[in-house]
This record gives sequence, C-alpha cells and structure tokens, in this order.
Amino acid sequence: MGAWAEAELPIPQGPVILEVSGKISQTNHGDEAHFDYAMLESLGMHEIATHTPWTEGLIRFEGPLAQDLLDAVGAQGSRLMIKGLDGYIAEVPASDFYRHEVILALSKNGERSRPDHHRLPLRPEA
Repeated sequence: MGAWAEAELPIPQGPVILEVSGKISQTNHGDEAHFDYAMLESLGMHEIATHTPWTEGLIRFEGPLAQDLLDAVGAQGSRLMIKGLDGYIAEVPASDFYRHEVILALSKNGERSRPDHHRLPLRPEA
C-alpha cells in the first residue's frame, strides 16, 4: 500500500528529481507523478551495503524501495522503461522490483546525492 493510496499525491515543494508516467492511477502533474526529495524520503528509507564495479570498497546506499514508489503511484504496467539524466535507458520487468528489494538511492555513504553526480540523484540498487 503506497504512502498516498488513500489520498491525493501531493505537489512537490522542492525541485522535481523523479517523473513517473504511463499506466499509473495517482498523479500530481497532468497524467504524470512528480517527486521531490522530501516526497521520496516520506516513502520510507532503506539501506543496502554493496560492492560495485564502479567503486572501491563497501558502499552504502539509502533510499525508498522501488516497490513502494510503484505502489504510491498505483502502477499497473508489467514493464518499466527507466531513463537516466545521462540518456541511459533500460527496460525492466515490474516484477523485479517486487522480487528484489531494489532501492532508489538518494544517498551514498551518508552523503545526499546531487544531480551533477554521475548516474545520480537516483540510482536503482539491489
């Protein structure tokens, strides 16, 4: 059950860092759902510690579960098209976000992500 399942999705008060469109039932900007940091944080923060091929040592990422975001917007599709600020595009089965605890990383090692970081401010991690 999403954070706004029983109420309207609020309007972002800060800069929009995530836009969701497609087969969704909760919107706040035309037929899209826009999110700022505070809205994503309010979904509940989760942490994972992992090694990546792009970094050295153990890295800790923190952010909301992707499945909580999908629930919050009332997502109904079976596949997700994910597009990064750097133009990278990937198609992912929606079921992957329920099968694995994928987070949308808002911070790395306790430092809040900024849009000028490579592959951030949001980064799916599992």
